[in-house]
Amino acid sequence: MAIKPKYFNGWLDKVPNAPQKVIAITGTTSGIGYWAAVFAIRKNVRALLLLNRDSSRVREAYQNLQTEKSTHSSSTQLYNIVCDL
Repeated sequence: MAIKPKYFNGWLDKVPNAPQKVIAITGTTSGIGYWAAVFAIRKNVRALLLLNRDSSRVREAYQNLQTEKSTHSSSTQLYNIVCDL
């Protein structure tokens, strides 16, 4: 994703890594949900549960998050969970 939020890196630097945490995020296709997922990947959380309705946007975001994981050598396990909340 080409957008880089103004304060993202500053916040990222202030939060410690969290390799024992499991995080669930709803709505990870764009906006706050997407960037929260990127943040969690960069903080190397143990597992990230991506809760979304099934759509092509979800599949695209999931691929982008996989790329983010590879780019930053994160050990975070991504789980794409289809659900309608």
